[in-house]
Amino acid sequence: MRINIMPKILLVLGFVLLFALLQYQGQLKDFWSLIIDKAAITYDNFFKPTGEIPERKRPLSFLKRQVDLQMFIGEPFKSFSEEDWNEFWNIVYGGFAMDEAGAGLPRRMRQMSKEEIENALTERYPQPFAYFDERVWKQFFEILFSK
Repeated sequence: MRINIMPKILLVLGFVLLFALLQYQGQLKDFWSLIIDKAAITYDNFFKPTGEIPERKRPLSFLKRQVDLQMFIGEPFKSFSEEDWNEFWNIVYGGFAMDEAGAGLPRRMRQMSKEEIENALTERYPQPFAYFDERVWKQFFEILFSK
């Protein structure tokens, strides 16, 4: 007579697993909650629009916009170096931290609003941005965010 030992081993392993789950229930719940929060923040950072311009996505090429800014606005764009352009486009399209990250969590990111872009550019390049009126800012943002 042959006794099948496999069901008995599986039954014992099942009880051991059940005991471990009950014993470490709190730690497993905390771990699962952390994983869910990380996934939600990462999803929001990549896919959820957080600015006032939800369609603001970095274009493949900035060349046309750079030429338009040099033609219509003039300085400081005419004398921009490659490094200046990179910093400028980072202000416009870059992600900035919204708040402090919790332990083990990534930071929530967002793009600057138009008002924040105005303030950052005015601080970085007082000439000519400090003298822009509402009409010029409107034209400036139309050039930046044209499709």
